[in-house]
Amino acid sequence: MIKGGPRIIKDGLVLCLDAHDAKSYAGEPVTNLVTSSAIDFSVRSGYTGNTFSQVADSESPSGYACEMSYTGTVNSASRCRFGGSNNIPTSGTGFVSIWAKKSAGSSTTMRPKIYTGYAWYHLEPLDGGSIYFTDEYRPFGVAVTFGTNSGGPNPGFSMTHAGGSTANDKTRWIKPQVTTLSYNTPFGNLSRAYNTSWRDRVSGNYAAFYNEADTRTNHYKDGQVIMPVNNSFVDFDGSNDMVTFHNNTGLFRYTPSGSTYNNSITIEVWFRIDNNDGGNIISYPWNGSGEYNWRLMENYVVFSGAGSVSISGVNDGNWHQLVGTATSTTIKAYIDGSLSGTTNHTSTYTGPTHGVTAHSFAIMTLYPYGTWAAGNTGFSTDGQFAIARIYNRELTAAEVLSNYNATKERFS
Repeated sequence: MIKGGPRIIKDGLVLCLDAHDAKSYAGEPVTNLVTSSAIDFSVRSGYTGNTFSQVADSESPSGYACEMSYTGTVNSASRCRFGGSNNIPTSGTGFVSIWAKKSAGSSTTMRPKIYTGYAWYHLEPLDGGSIYFTDEYRPFGVAVTFGTNSGGPNPGFSMTHAGGSTANDKTRWIKPQVTTLSYNTPFGNLSRAYNTSWRDRVSGNYAAFYNEADTRTNHYKDGQVIMPVNNSFVDFDGSNDMVTFHNNTGLFRYTPSGSTYNNSITIEVWFRIDNNDGGNIISYPWNGSGEYNWRLMENYVVFSGAGSVSISGVNDGNWHQLVGTATSTTIKAYIDGSLSGTTNHTSTYTGPTHGVTAHSFAIMTLYPYGTWAAGNTGFSTDGQFAIARIYNRELTAAEVLSNYNATKERFS
């Protein structure tokens, strides 16, 4: 029994993507532990003769960026510290992220890097793109350990564009963010602004909106995925649209046995199908060889190694809640708060035949496209998508119904 009437279940919630502009049901992320003087780069400290400056930048929320120029004096890169002393933690662990781009020069192999007072770290791309700077701002981040050692400069938020620098190269940095790993519930809300879209607040990963055809141009440049002004859902044209969300931590993966991934999981989505065209509603591939960890489709709920449950009635042009749960012994499918089917299993499957090489789950498409289906737009889904919730446990029937009753009025 759910006391106090229907509510959104929070226990075990590891991801909430909601196209509505309301707050996440998992709560706010931790406060940015970087000081204000580091966020607007009004205070900086240099290191061994590099060149850097605070510059006005319209793409930065603070209005400013830090621009660094190559000097060749320290490991072939500029370095500086954003802000004053103790503007980031000096002990423990956390996640550091920042947006950066190449602003001048011809180098194509420069990588962002950070010193935390404990060690130097390469910052990894959070959008699944190139590890190197490109001409547009992109998010980079890495899980780190903080300390008080002197690695130049310290303490502080130290940055370098190490790797492949040549004369006249410049890079820009905006939106430095430090969060603790104690906050372990990723969530996001959809916005029309590229720098505040669906995001995993722990890893820093952002969702990527794509026009799937040809080069899969980023959504914010081609405008193919339509977001209404009220941000209540995302509209997919069934031809060349999709959203992907990159996470390589295993947080959202399931296997019926073993200790590497979740042995119990719940996937919940809210959607409307305009035309039954064979795409998935939401899916998480193991790799590009046709192996999926799980898939919620218009006619099946599938969990890798454990089996599937057949469903029907969700492609009628109406909004629906679809929930798939999996444990070490059962798979269940729920439609609009009611149990639709159950499959029992005794599987001991722990992983895919062709390895774990794909780390983005996708919304409203069959993805990733292997060579057998490259660019096949027939595998995109025509309809609207509003909510995805992922739990690292099996929701009970009462909890599935509670989520349904607490959300349904939005789609009535």
